[in-house]
Amino acid sequence: MNTKQLNMVLFTNCHGERYIEMFKRDTDIETMFNINYIVSYQQLDNFQHLKKDFENADILIINRIKSYNDYTIQNLKQILKKDVLLIVIPFVRFEGYWIPEQYKRFRYIRDNAVSFFPNININQIDQYLKINYDKTKYLNYYNQCLIKLKQIETESDIKFYDFFIENHTKYPMFRDNYHPTLNILEYVGSEIMKKIDEKFNVNYNNNNFKLVEETKEYGHYKPIQDSIKNMLDIKYDLDKVFICPRKEYLKKIIICENIGKPVKDLADLRGKLSWQNNIAKNDS
Repeated sequence: MNTKQLNMVLFTNCHGERYIEMFKRDTDIETMFNINYIVSYQQLDNFQHLKKDFENADILIINRIKSYNDYTIQNLKQILKKDVLLIVIPFVRFEGYWIPEQYKRFRYIRDNAVSFFPNININQIDQYLKINYDKTKYLNYYNQCLIKLKQIETESDIKFYDFFIENHTKYPMFRDNYHPTLNILEYVGSEIMKKIDEKFNVNYNNNNFKLVEETKEYGHYKPIQDSIKNMLDIKYDLDKVFICPRKEYLKKIIICENIGKPVKDLADLRGKLSWQNNIAKNDS
């Protein structure tokens, strides 16, 4: 029998799953709320089916959606409870670590596994990682990207820009243009929990919030080049952001494409990376 009287709805991108893990780890939310996680980009055409979920929500955590009128904040406020805790969270993205360039078009590797891959061959990897860019031109581009990041913050209830500025040279913050590391997700999650705790007293324990220099994450990824690290004075090791070093990653992707090894998604890619490790061990 469900004795929980309160309802929480997360209508977010794939990061929602991670936020729920944090809620369960650091608060009593799970004992107080029925938690309904809806992957937003999978349900954009199903508003009528989800309308009752929004109407019954005591907490709604949502990415700001502009292109689907049903899900705009203005529209949702017409059906939400008057005392709902509405938390608009940012879709955090940042292009400032990567110079615009021509991307490689793959035949065997799908975009949902690898994107923003440089148009290089295996013999150009070292040269690519060590390209020297004009500092004045790059910093102008970087500052324009910071303006965009600040604009993202203005459309959210979570303030993250100052956190980013203070910490981004010491800790990895993005794996590619559109995918923040757990350092940013942990921060955003902590700010969400603070807001919930203010209204519902969920016993938030922030002792688990720690920034890490070696994220060694898996997922969408684009290596940062040495020149960018030097111009921004990045302190952390660029080869410990992903599960494998930058050069190794670039090489393995190119090998998969060159030998016609299909890669259908991220899970498949992880298997292909491990497969290459096993080949190397057998050859040694």
